[in-house]
Amino acid sequence: MFRRVGHWRWLTIFAVCNLLLWVGIAIAVGLAAGDQVDLGVETFIRQHRATAVAVWDQAVTRTSGFLSHPTPGDMVLEPVEAEAPAEKPLIATARPQAPAPPAPAHAPTQIALQPSSPTAQPPSAATSLPEPAETPVRSPLLLADPELKNLDRLNAELGRSATGRAVQIRYQEDALNREVAALLENNPNLPYQHVQVDLKRDRVVVTGIANVMGFPLSTEVVGSVAIQDCLPQIEVQSVSVAGVLTPGFVQDRIKEMLLDVVAWYPADYPLCLQQIVLEDGRATVYGFRR
Repeated sequence: MFRRVGHWRWLTIFAVCNLLLWVGIAIAVGLAAGDQVDLGVETFIRQHRATAVAVWDQAVTRTSGFLSHPTPGDMVLEPVEAEAPAEKPLIATARPQAPAPPAPAHAPTQIALQPSSPTAQPPSAATSLPEPAETPVRSPLLLADPELKNLDRLNAELGRSATGRAVQIRYQEDALNREVAALLENNPNLPYQHVQVDLKRDRVVVTGIANVMGFPLSTEVVGSVAIQDCLPQIEVQSVSVAGVLTPGFVQDRIKEMLLDVVAWYPADYPLCLQQIVLEDGRATVYGFRR
């Protein structure tokens, strides 16, 4: 009987102790999981979790910065108040810092494209500077026996002459006949050949062969040269064919041919003619630069 009572008593004591053990374990687990008691384990786990999250976010931010932005801000860990009063866990917050250090050799190369803008360059010694403008020449221009077929010298002098510069051109009779012969040789289609010019005072006598109505006629023309509106004009005084005076229509035809001789002078030529003085064996042309 005593053994039975002892046996049940021990079972009861064992059951009560077992119950108390599990109740204590439950209370300890509740206290550890709650915010009332801080055993350090939860703080340790939260700190390591926050640190791992911050490192991960920082790596993601730098990677995206290499792909989109030249210099992203770094992730900085700052203490922030937590809901639990016993501990202040670390939470990752973004704050712009100084530019990140250069990427390692294995990192992707960062290329920053900048728009090109024109910048002023200092002039080099090889740069050619514009030549100063030549001062127009105003002193009188004197030419003697210039070639009629090549007036480059006259054109060059007129090109650097000031407006109003006086020009004087002299022709000796022999030089003038040479120029007329060269002009006829270079233009064989002209209706006259073997032309000779005899310079007299205030008049000129021109002899030669003129083709009038298809007939070559020995012709002599006496006339003078005048100036009108800067252009030369021929004034015919008499026309004779084979030593005799010719009819009016023949004279008119010869006058037209003579007018064609002076028609080559351009109306807009820079040299404005003023006067032509005829002397024995010499002719002098006076004019100025327009």
